[in-house]
Amino acid sequence: MTQSVLSETQKRLQAANDDITLLQEEVVALRNDLHHEKTTVRTLNHALANAAPASSHPKTQDLPAPLRFNGERSRLKAWKNSVNIKLNGDAAKFPDAQHRLAYIFGLLEGKAADQIQPYVLPTGINLTDVPALLAILDRAFGDPDPVGTATRAFRALKQKNTDLSTYVAEFAKLAADVP
Repeated sequence: MTQSVLSETQKRLQAANDDITLLQEEVVALRNDLHHEKTTVRTLNHALANAAPASSHPKTQDLPAPLRFNGERSRLKAWKNSVNIKLNGDAAKFPDAQHRLAYIFGLLEGKAADQIQPYVLPTGINLTDVPALLAILDRAFGDPDPVGTATRAFRALKQKNTDLSTYVAEFAKLAADVP
């Protein structure tokens, strides 16, 4: 009986040794695979580092800067439209609200700049966003009754001696403000 127990134990021991050998071979193979993967990652990282940097922003249109605004009421609406087109068209140049606000402040002069000056701090412009700044300019320089003004101008509009395209353009501009 001792001989059979010893023989059975030797078989189990041999099977365990065989399993250990297989596992060691598998570990070696896995280490080789890992080394190969690390080499591939290093190669790709090196290639990526040396590649031309791709922009994360779409190519900007590089639109012209709007004209400076000095507080002239008749120019406010067109100036605001120009500013919005610039900010939207060249959005990558203005990554956050402070960049946009500073850009707009740089376009102001005279009375218009004076209106925003109280909000300018050493750390930036103390406004939340562009609409807040434009609302201040609207209160100061905007038409207090744009619908009434447009309605009166619309009623007074006559072609007279102007060409049709000029008349139609003025008609369309006024019609946009009249409900």
